[in-house]
Amino acid sequence: MIPQWILVGGITSPQDARVVEGLGAEAISVSIIPGDPREVRLDLAAEIAASVTIETVLEMRDPSTEGLREAVLTVEPTRLLLRGAPVGDEPPPLPWFRSFRCSGRSVLADLKDFPGDRFLLEVQPDLLPGQPAWQRDRSLLREAGRMGAMILGGVTSLDQLPSVLEKAQPWGLRLRTCVEREPGWLDHEALQAAMLTLRGRRR
Repeated sequence: MIPQWILVGGITSPQDARVVEGLGAEAISVSIIPGDPREVRLDLAAEIAASVTIETVLEMRDPSTEGLREAVLTVEPTRLLLRGAPVGDEPPPLPWFRSFRCSGRSVLADLKDFPGDRFLLEVQPDLLPGQPAWQRDRSLLREAGRMGAMILGGVTSLDQLPSVLEKAQPWGLRLRTCVEREPGWLDHEALQAAMLTLRGRRR
């Protein structure tokens, strides 16, 4: 299964956002999470979102209802990626998804209770190709994928990409660490190589 939706995460400038759009990804994400090495100011997040026509995903952690409303009005994202606790009783004002850490089969119980139809599953290093745990637990990812539109994250090297796609068969793919020179600094050549690999698999 070829990913239908490619998200390039941790974008910190309009220039990088336009490069991502030009290379054919479906979405970017910008983080306003305090302490995140990829964190940007709210006004810069809005500038980045306005610089492209593809989807902009806004990343937040434990937002208050008021903080969430302000961020959505300022940035005007198309979707939210929420980390941490759920947002009270009031549903988010936009389509949203959650991030889950894939640290064992217990994650399946968390996904079963998750109300959304899309989720980001962050794979741990010992579940990546070439490690015994991947061979032992790859069925976990297949089961997770049957619970909704799974966006796979956690790929740290482009060398892992073909094997990850073959074994996990995710609906979507989040590219971040494997296409950065360092957190928040997009490696244009690495992203181009990744997109060529993904485009080739889509043909």
